[in-house]
Amino acid sequence: MNVAPPAPTSLTGVLERIIFFNEENHYTIAEFRPDADRAADPAAKVTIVGALPGVECGETLHLDGPEALALAHEKAWGDAAGRPFCFVLLQFNTPEVTARCVASIRRLEASGRRIHIVIVDNASSTDAIARTKALFGAMPDVSLLFNRENLGFARGNNVGYRHAREVLGADFIAVLNNDTVIEDPAFVAKCVALFRKWSYSVLGPDIVTPDGRHENPWNDFVYDAASWGSLQQLFERQREAYRTCGKAEFRRLGSRSPGAREILDPVLQGAAYVFSPVFTRDRPRPFDDRTFLYGEEFLLAADCLLAGHPMLYSSELAIAHEEGVSTRSIPDDQKIMRGYDGAIGGIALARSRIERHAAAA
Repeated sequence: MNVAPPAPTSLTGVLERIIFFNEENHYTIAEFRPDADRAADPAAKVTIVGALPGVECGETLHLDGPEALALAHEKAWGDAAGRPFCFVLLQFNTPEVTARCVASIRRLEASGRRIHIVIVDNASSTDAIARTKALFGAMPDVSLLFNRENLGFARGNNVGYRHAREVLGADFIAVLNNDTVIEDPAFVAKCVALFRKWSYSVLGPDIVTPDGRHENPWNDFVYDAASWGSLQQLFERQREAYRTCGKAEFRRLGSRSPGAREILDPVLQGAAYVFSPVFTRDRPRPFDDRTFLYGEEFLLAADCLLAGHPMLYSSELAIAHEEGVSTRSIPDDQKIMRGYDGAIGGIALARSRIERHAAAA
């Protein structure tokens, strides 16, 4: 495995622009001009990410220690070509569906990076496992992982993420539903360009279904504790209506703006996430193991907000989502009830997390 050189452990220079600042934990994204670069390139800048309380534009700073520095450009992270841009795909009994997603990824422009795919099989049937090995076993840019039991969405994807992060050394890790297809050949380049612009931790693309619906963002903002409570009550009423009269609704609170170019700190839908070097350096796993299917996006949104990990929606990125293909084997009634139960459980955990944080403040 090629290992990129370590990031610098200290920098001195001028803080030129504050892009994002969290007043609660002082998490800051800012443009910084290192002293060492001024003579060689007067326009040279890097993006710095970390806890920077009380800083102001124009201030000269000395940043010391790797934890205080999460630099967005290659000069900080080393040779980008040495770190793969990884895609994690979780499947259950649907290798042919996975194959469409894999084919779309293998058509992407590498943009100077090495692309690698990690397929995690969630304890499929013996026949499906055999078909998986036949389809992908000879591909040098694909790693196959086989879980002995069905771990669900969160734990199953965490297995693939850890492999990409710890074994392959990936800095960017995209976790996609296996029933998605990437049609934009510049997907990787756009992910990197948006990172240089925003230093996001988690990026969500425009997710488009066959009937033209846009699934992202799930909501334009992360709810406060009271609104999480109201959302939970709404889903509980909808679940009860389905139980009594068979009418399935998944209404929500808030607002959705899929046509917006960019939205900072929304709730992102779970079919596609891109985790940046800021996130992968900090987090050994992206998803809460307490969830199984549905509701993961709520916990991730609340966790990122409280930890100061910016989430970003960008309509500049788009992927196609066949929707429901990966769960087609589940009867509709069970799928709907799991949707309600998973959402209610995830919302309750997100609400509890926000309430505990507020109480400790």
